[in-house]
Amino acid sequence: MNIPSKADWKGYEKDLDLQDFYHLVFGKRVEDIYYYFKNGAYISRADELLYSNKKVFQYYIYAFAFYLILNLGKYDEEAKEVFLRLLLDREEKDKGSVCLIYFNNVQLECLNENNETFTLEISLKKIVDKIQKEYILENVDKELYDEIPDLVRKINKLCRW
Repeated sequence: MNIPSKADWKGYEKDLDLQDFYHLVFGKRVEDIYYYFKNGAYISRADELLYSNKKVFQYYIYAFAFYLILNLGKYDEEAKEVFLRLLLDREEKDKGSVCLIYFNNVQLECLNENNETFTLEISLKKIVDKIQKEYILENVDKELYDEIPDLVRKINKLCRW
């Protein structure tokens, strides 16, 4: 997985939100920007990802996924629902942008609490499955986040699982 090039960002200059996103993340690795999704910023990032070029989306969607599996986003149910909705909306807007990478395993470098590097392997499918499992097993406000099971079902149906 390669960091999107300047050519991959073509046209970002015409959209103020994408200009901000470009200046925030251009040239940076997923591992270096996942924290840009914390404290509700995932709402803005999701909108930016929805309207970004395909290669930019397909690279930086893993920053959102990474945020969700780290302690920063692990218990952020709203972020999980926004993530699922983004996957669904993006695939409906731009066929193949999600499904072509849905099962791909991506390796990310992480630091543990002892500042030792380890590799984490994730895929969008694994994150969606994890969200579904947590919804079923965890103490989640099922009334507030009642759309999660339907979003998971729709994404899996779109991506032929």
